[in-house]
Formats: sequence, structure tokens, C-alpha cells
Amino acid sequence: MDRGQRRYYVYGFLTWLLFVSFSLFIYDTIYQSVSGHSHHDAHMGQQKKEGHQTEKTGESEGKMVMEEMEEGTDEQIDEEVESDEVESDIEAETEEDIEAVSAFNQATPSGAPADASVTPTGREGDVTSPESADEKINDAPVVYLTFDDGPSHVTDDLLQLLDQYDVEATFFMLEPRMKKYAQSVAAIVHHGHGVGVHGVTHDRKKFYASSQSVLSEMAQAQQVLKEITGVNSALIRVPYGSVPFMKPEYLTAVEEHGFILWDWNVDSRDWYFRDKRYVAHVIKQVEQVLKRNESPVILLHDLEETYHHLPELLDYFKEKGHVLAKITPDMEPVQFSQE
Repeated sequence: MDRGQRRYYVYGFLTWLLFVSFSLFIYDTIYQSVSGHSHHDAHMGQQKKEGHQTEKTGESEGKMVMEEMEEGTDEQIDEEVESDEVESDIEAETEEDIEAVSAFNQATPSGAPADASVTPTGREGDVTSPESADEKINDAPVVYLTFDDGPSHVTDDLLQLLDQYDVEATFFMLEPRMKKYAQSVAAIVHHGHGVGVHGVTHDRKKFYASSQSVLSEMAQAQQVLKEITGVNSALIRVPYGSVPFMKPEYLTAVEEHGFILWDWNVDSRDWYFRDKRYVAHVIKQVEQVLKRNESPVILLHDLEETYHHLPELLDYFKEKGHVLAKITPDMEPVQFSQE
């Protein structure tokens, strides 16, 4: 082999070697690029998967925290409802009750249900008035303030106000509230006011379920009042008044058990107005009742709004020279006619 041929083969080998090296370089570059992308995608996928799992875990933990918070809130609400249950506005417990009562108790100027006579009805059916029992005190008309649904957080202030005006009132109280405000119940008696009971639930369906439910609630409330004050009062006022829910057999039952049921002939509607408007509403009715030569028996409620505007009403009675007295068991009660 001559020198030219050797050079040819050497150049050919070097060219092949360069080609192989270049091919390997290109292959390695492409492989690393593809491998790198795959690894990056796999890594990103893993991160996404882990992030999704973390997000799910976070959501689960967050959900668990929210559920715990909701449970805690529910428990707190339950506790608040349980502790403040007797503070609710019982005169308007449900729309159904309001509609049912409003259907019958469309207030007349006298404050009694439209289909009920406001003439005071004695326990034996005699038409007498509270004033007939006591006559007029110093020839002044006698007015009877009555407060339902108490006692409450304002009862003590209410008693101080009544003391300032040197007047008496009568309180028809609910059993749960008597238990919660036992000191106020004792203070009512201590200050010389009249006391009676208003039941336990103030729930129309529960209270008026039967004659036995009526008797049971009144007896339970009566017992609590006696335990707190030592007074065994026979005076009662049924929720929403005796018309229309007190059936004849219910009335017979309470009378046979020695209870004395009182309604009213002046409805303040203080629970509805919740402001000073109830004062003018009362005064208008009082003047009409007095024209009939009857003693006004005014339905009020142991409410903060009632207390705040009561001085205006008491000033009116003071200016007119009316005597504000308490209801006693020997008086003939004002009751709505059942006819």
C-alpha cells in the first residue's frame, strides 16, 4: 500500500470516528433533553399530586375545624337559648299563635275580644265589678295595673318605680321566670303587691291541650310561688286570655280546683307597640271603661319598654286622682264572656 492509499484510509477512519462521536453527542444531548423533560414532568406531577393531596388534607382539616367550630357554636347557642329561654317575648311565640289569637281577639275600644262582653263576670255568673267590692277609695276611681309574663331583669326597677308613685299592682307570673328571678318574686310580695300565676309554657298548644294540662301548669306555677314567698295564691291568668281557648270544661275545672281566673278590660298592647304609644292606647280605653262606671283592669307586661314609659301613665293617673290598687282573692274577677 503506497503512501497515498494510507492517507486515504486514515482520513476515512478519522471521518468515521468524527461522525460516530458527533452522533453520540447528538444522541446524548437529545436523550438528556427528553429524559430531563420527563423527569421534570414527573417531578411536577408529583408536586401537583402532593399539592392536591395537601390541598385535600387542608380542606379536610379545615372542614373538621369548621365542623368543630359549628359544633361549638351550636353548643354555645344551645346554652344561650337554654339560659335565656325565659327571657323571650312569649306574647308572640309563633306566627300561628298570633294569627289564631288575632282571629278572635280583634281589640275593641274596651280592650277585650270583639265577641266577648267586657262586663266583669263573677264566679257565680253575677255581673259585678271589682269596684263594687271595694267601692271607690275616697270617691276616687280605682284602677288595677296587672303585669304578665314576669318576673324579668327589669322587675326590681319596676317595683322601685311603683314605690315612688306609692301605687299597687298585680303580677301574674310564669313558673320558669319565678325560678330564675326568685328574689324579684319575693320582692313583689315584700313591697305589698298582688301575685298570681300565668302558667309554665305559655305555649298555646301545650297549655290548652286539655283541662288537665291547664290545671297542671297552674298548679306547678302556684307551688313554685308558694315555695318562694309562702303565698298560696289562687289568682290565675291564662295565656292570651280566656277567649277563645278556655273551653267550658276548662273553666269548670279551674273553678272546681279553687283557682280564680282574671282577664282584663283594657289591653295596652305594649308587647306590640314596644314604645310610648301604648300609654295613649291605655288612656283612651281607661276613659271609656270609666264612662261605663267600671274599674279598669289594665293588661301590661313585665317588659323593659313598658317600664321605661310607665311614668307617663302613672303621671296621668296621679293627675286624675285615680287610685291604683292590687287585685285580691275576695274580689269578683273580670272575665270575658264565653257567649
